[in-house]
Amino acid sequence: MPSSNSMDSVSAWRAAVFVAFALFFGFLVWFIDEPLSRSLLSVAVLTFVFLGASAFKPVVTHPLYNLVSAVYTTLLFAGMYFGGAYNDVVLLVLTVLSTLGVGVEVYNYRHGTSYLRLDYS
Repeated sequence: MPSSNSMDSVSAWRAAVFVAFALFFGFLVWFIDEPLSRSLLSVAVLTFVFLGASAFKPVVTHPLYNLVSAVYTTLLFAGMYFGGAYNDVVLLVLTVLSTLGVGVEVYNYRHGTSYLRLDYS
């Protein structure tokens, strides 16, 4: 029987990370006098949505979560690199590596495997 407590479906740790990010970004917007660049804003919104959704256990346990996480990571690095704010070779390398990670996660999803994944249990 499913639990009627809605807190059972929320990860306290992931919710705390989400709140910390929201507070940090709010602090950044409030106290920095410079206008936000589009690249920073898009990366922040992408992170805000991903961290907010990841706070819910049904989202994290969904079979597509690892693939979505890999796509998020790729978009994060690509957004920082191609947005022009942080034009560094390290970000380009991380973008390429995370794109390979997306390929691995597509394979894992299609074949029901967990190759190249870290197991924290």
